[in-house]
Formats: sequence, C-alpha cells, structure tokens
Amino acid sequence: GNNRTGAVGLRDGVLLKTSSGYSIHTDEFCTRIDALEGESAGPISADGPPGQFTAGKMRLLRDDDTKDATLFFTNGVKLLYQPKH
Repeated sequence: GNNRTGAVGLRDGVLLKTSSGYSIHTDEFCTRIDALEGESAGPISADGPPGQFTAGKMRLLRDDDTKDATLFFTNGVKLLYQPKH
C-alpha cells in the first residue's frame, strides 16, 4: 500500500506511450492522479525516435513553469541507436 494521497500503483506490465513517439514498458509504475509525476519501480525497456533503449529506472516530472513533462532515465541506460535512413 501507499499512504500518499493521490498515489496510484500500476502493476503487472505497464505500457506508457508519449505524444513524442516513445513506447515504454515496465513491470510497475507509481504515479499520482493529482499531479503529472511518476516513477518506475524498476527497469524499463523502450522504443522511440532514437531507437531501442533500456534503463534501470525512469522518472516522469512536470516543469512547474512550462508545464512540459520530462522523462529522466537513470541506472544504466543503454541505447541501440537506429538513425533513419
């Protein structure tokens, strides 16, 4: 359980899709229903414009000034770069 107000845990295979073309898979993602923020509980694998990549953790944060969402990938990021031909 999570005692933070507005916290939601998504489990058993989570797929996140972004408007910028990323598809991100993780086993568990903790997010909030009252704010644009979230964090993977563990590793992620993803496909996106630069290619396929993995990371040990991902965080989603919203910039208070611009209101833009930003994804941060950490803990051993590996990218298979696939430039467009």
